[in-house]
Amino acid sequence: ALVSTSKGTGSGFVIDKEGHIVTNYHNIQIDYKRPNDYFKSVSLKFCPINGDDIRNQTVYEADVVKIDPGRDLALLKLRSTNAIKNFTPAKLDYSENVQIGMDVHAIGHPLGNPCTYTQGVISQIRKNHKFDYDEYNSLRATLIQTQTPINPGNSGGPLISDQGFVIGINSFDQGEAENI
Repeated sequence: ALVSTSKGTGSGFVIDKEGHIVTNYHNIQIDYKRPNDYFKSVSLKFCPINGDDIRNQTVYEADVVKIDPGRDLALLKLRSTNAIKNFTPAKLDYSENVQIGMDVHAIGHPLGNPCTYTQGVISQIRKNHKFDYDEYNSLRATLIQTQTPINPGNSGGPLISDQGFVIGINSFDQGEAENI
């Protein structure tokens, strides 16, 4: 999904037939200086699998139903579940099956380029890693470091295994580093 607010865009993915979508909290955050200041609703468009232009797709509204700023997560719920009837929810699996060296895939909207697919390899798994997201927000989570190209706009999109399971959520890049 393309997640849109008046401040920008990010990515997300459907997790159930009730219309829940996962994205990154920073995609819905209004002001980084105020960690609990976020949009209560967002607009969504879904990537067409046939390559049609996303600009021609239906716009759906979703409400923010749960946030976890400490893990950079937000749960959205579509106001209308009509959009979901045509989608298969993502299959989730973070387990011991996630290993260094395995191939992974990402789908998102990097730098405003909608519905873009990339692939890479897991280069490290950093459990319970604490890091500063910006000068106002500190996070703690298990990080899956990949060589998959990730750019602004990929945030909130799925990191997918070769078996088609979502094993992580794309969040950020290291800025000055290449492919980290």
